[in-house]
Amino acid sequence: MKTTDVTERTLEKEKNNFIQLCKIFHSCSIVFKVLCALFIVGLFALMVFALINDKEQMAALTLLVRGTIFFGTIIVSMNFISTITKKLEDGETPFRYDIGDKIKGAGLSLCFGGLLGFFATLFTSSFDIDGLFTVVFFVGYCGFGIVGAVVTMFSYIFNYGCKLQKQSDETL
Repeated sequence: MKTTDVTERTLEKEKNNFIQLCKIFHSCSIVFKVLCALFIVGLFALMVFALINDKEQMAALTLLVRGTIFFGTIIVSMNFISTITKKLEDGETPFRYDIGDKIKGAGLSLCFGGLLGFFATLFTSSFDIDGLFTVVFFVGYCGFGIVGAVVTMFSYIFNYGCKLQKQSDETL
């Protein structure tokens, strides 16, 4: 009887910690999306400044395109993370197909953003003032692709776990 009480209390404590962590991640994802949106607005302001002053317009346009793809990819991925953490705040089992689908969406958006940014960097590299931005964005986009592939793989593992969970529940 006491073992059951300890197990239930431990499980309840873990559940509360999990819910709290989901709330923190949800809040952080919203803040991160806002910061990325502000960076994009700043890049547009830089472009307007370049147009008004008739200086380095191609370099500003290059930075605007690359930065918008970069921060836009982060925003889209953060939207998926925000949705996932909001759904997990209910404290129910995390092994649900809709969660797996959102994880897959986050991974695929990172892969797509990385690929799009990679090609944008190839086509706009000649407009750079110096090669620093080309290297930074290139490394960032490659990172998006790698992380996106890992997250997408994880989503398939997660969905497989959901199937096993459902099979186990039906067996009992």
